[in-house]
Amino acid sequence: MPIEVIFADKKGMVYLNCPSCRHIRVQPVDQFFNMPQPLQVSCTCGNTYEVQIEFRKSFRKKTTLEGFYARLVPPGSFEKITITDISMGGCRFLACDRHHLKKGDLVELVFNLDNTSRTKITKEAMICSLDKWSIGCRFLVTGSGLDSEIAFYIRST
Repeated sequence: MPIEVIFADKKGMVYLNCPSCRHIRVQPVDQFFNMPQPLQVSCTCGNTYEVQIEFRKSFRKKTTLEGFYARLVPPGSFEKITITDISMGGCRFLACDRHHLKKGDLVELVFNLDNTSRTKITKEAMICSLDKWSIGCRFLVTGSGLDSEIAFYIRST
């Protein structure tokens, strides 16, 4: 049986739903912060099942979107990337070549969604995490008006 991924609701609660008896147990997400994931859950019916609690504020959709990034300060040239996941708040991408980004750098991302209209997205973002090739960033609030396009894309399968 696949491990269920659970997100907290707006009040910070998670809903543990037993796949055997369908009993739902509601608990605060903060009690799970320091627990190893995936988590073994025992139900009152005697069933034990595994869940993965996602502590992010919003769902991330797995992708393989080709695009480009350029450093904003100091200005840089566009480099090729592959966006591996996207959410309303940011994305993770893989650099195709060696990069010199560091935490806090501001970048411009340009990519097309793989929806039927191939919607072009241009977002400014701040680098939040990185390793050798994988870079996580948070979108900056701009007047682009394309957040609804990203939201619709994330909800579609």
